[in-house]
Amino acid sequence: MRKQRHLEDLRTQTGQLRSENQALADRLVDVVHRCLLFRRDNDRLRAESTALSHRLSALRHLLVVRQLRLLSSPLPPAPVAARGGFASAYEQTLASLIA
Repeated sequence: MRKQRHLEDLRTQTGQLRSENQALADRLVDVVHRCLLFRRDNDRLRAESTALSHRLSALRHLLVVRQLRLLSSPLPPAPVAARGGFASAYEQTLASLIA
C-alpha cells in the first residue's frame, strides 16, 4: 500500500514537472522571439543613427563652406554701429561650426 501511494505520488509529481517543463519551454520560445525583435530594432536604430551622423557631418561641412565663401566675398560697408555686432556674431557662428 505504501509503495502504491509512493508510486502514485511520483506519477503526480511527474505530471506536474512535465507541465512546468512545457510552460518553461513556451516562455523560452517567447523570450527568444522577443530577443530577436529587439536585436532587429537595435540594428535598425544603429543604421539610422549612422546615417543621421553622416548627414549631420555633411551639413556641418556645407555650413563651413558657406561661411568661408561669405568670408571670401567682399562685404558692403556696414553702418558703424552694426560693425561690432556683425563681427562678433560672425565669430560666434564660425566658432560654433568649427567646434
